[in-house]
Amino acid sequence: MNPLERNVQTTTRARRYVRWVVLALALIVTPAPALAQFNVEMGLEAFRWREHTDPINVKESGPRVAFGAGYSMPQTSGPLFTVFGRFYTGSVDYNGALLTSPGTPATGTTKYLGGTEGGSLRYRWPNAIDAVFGLEFDQWRRELTPDQHEFYRFTSIRLGIERLATLMSPWIAGGGLRFLVSSNEDATFTDSGGVTEVTLKPGLGTNAYAHFGLRFSTHFTVLGYWDAMRLEESDPVPITSNEVVFQPKSDMDLYGVRLIYGLGRAPGE
Repeated sequence: MNPLERNVQTTTRARRYVRWVVLALALIVTPAPALAQFNVEMGLEAFRWREHTDPINVKESGPRVAFGAGYSMPQTSGPLFTVFGRFYTGSVDYNGALLTSPGTPATGTTKYLGGTEGGSLRYRWPNAIDAVFGLEFDQWRRELTPDQHEFYRFTSIRLGIERLATLMSPWIAGGGLRFLVSSNEDATFTDSGGVTEVTLKPGLGTNAYAHFGLRFSTHFTVLGYWDAMRLEESDPVPITSNEVVFQPKSDMDLYGVRLIYGLGRAPGE
């Protein structure tokens, strides 16, 4: 491991520890009355990734599994906050081109490992409708081959609305917009010229998101969702006197289902 990669991994671990410590402290210092909304979840999602490259578009697709936990203040109305953490992993099919020869088709498997931590400030009306302002941190490792991998980090803001399950109606629905506010990509690849490491800044995009679900018992909820991320092309970074690299315009889409076990009760119960 070279010094640059070691520094990136050390910084990433430190940030991750800080976020999980903040999450743990939020859970510890917040009062936990009978209606406290602690939850754990597991899910399965269909992952789609597309890079707008010429002459061959890079496309990836396949399943990923996810696990998470969270907490929501047990308010029936007024301001409140939520926090959560989620971990996911999976291997998906790669259909694209060779890095050193963009016109040559190539297939393979891409491995993903990552996580998301975040929270939201909400205002809840008595009819269990929330206005949502969320802040999230995403990071994941994308390994195309043992000689080529990328590490992504993003910060985003979500603005949306959500209708919660109640005693009178078990249905859940929500949606809104996500705005990327920062991005970073550390790419490493090896070719005949040796190991190359470069830091890129994918362009910031905006995407919609939506979910729909059913609370089918006191503790269990099933939730279907669509989420996405839109990245604009990064500025090129020179790696030799006559060669540059860049992150092309890219689209990510997630279609998934989560099974959630909650320790609290629905508003109005």
